[in-house]
Amino acid sequence: MPLSFSRASFYCSPLVLLALLMWPAIGAANDLSRINALKIAYVYNFTKFISWKNPRAETFNICLLSQNRAMRAGFLALARKSVQEIPVNILNVDPSAHVDSCQVLFVGDRTADLSGLDTTGALVITDQDHIDAQIHFKIISNKLRFNIHRAEMEAKGLGISSKLLRLAYEVY
Repeated sequence: MPLSFSRASFYCSPLVLLALLMWPAIGAANDLSRINALKIAYVYNFTKFISWKNPRAETFNICLLSQNRAMRAGFLALARKSVQEIPVNILNVDPSAHVDSCQVLFVGDRTADLSGLDTTGALVITDQDHIDAQIHFKIISNKLRFNIHRAEMEAKGLGISSKLLRLAYEVY
């Protein structure tokens, strides 16, 4: 008996093929959103293990230098939290802005240039290789890891807990 195809199966087969081709992209998008959510959680939890020489009393400012809308929206959820009993404030900044009021500066922009910014009192966290920061996120063996530049943190007057140092992938 010969195989027969109905019109419905003929029209559905390209859709099935398209869905199968998109499957890796859907998985990659889910992985990216999961990684971004982890980065946001890490940034918030880093603040529990770091002390600032000159803490500001009114708000704890986490500044974002990122054009990623999903990342910015995720960080806004932190605005309901507090750090060392100080309410968190999320600020979007651009490379020409003054970041002297920031305790944390997260740089997620590939085109960011920090050469003109005074980040003296801020903890700089990034996932960009070309940016000098105290904490760098890295994907290693499909897992989110972070490296800590301890000497630079101490030079900025930032104290760091040994508990956080033990969790880092590399400390230098």
